[in-house]
Amino acid sequence: MEAESAAHYAQMQAEGTPLRYCHMMSEQQWAYNDWLAETAGPDVAKLPAWRPAMYASTGASKREHPDDYRDRWDDAGSACEAEAELAALTQQLKAKHPAASRAAATAAVAS
Repeated sequence: MEAESAAHYAQMQAEGTPLRYCHMMSEQQWAYNDWLAETAGPDVAKLPAWRPAMYASTGASKREHPDDYRDRWDDAGSACEAEAELAALTQQLKAKHPAASRAAATAAVAS
């Protein structure tokens, strides 16, 4: 690991990147996330394709509209995919833990 770190710093210096940016992975983040998922084993899925797409869209919006990018939604496709994934995960959790789902519903009605 020490050799990998030294190689990473040497590459940064060769590219002229200040070492203070050593944790900024930019587009390399997605390959790293895939590597983590693969290393963790078959029970850990890679991130879905909508995540890097939404990240790129949000980043572009932040650069183009720094004052009001939070009020702009230029990534409707990614947002729809994210909502669909959330709905599917919610259904999986409800099926896996029906008692917790009933408790949450009861608490919501009581408040």
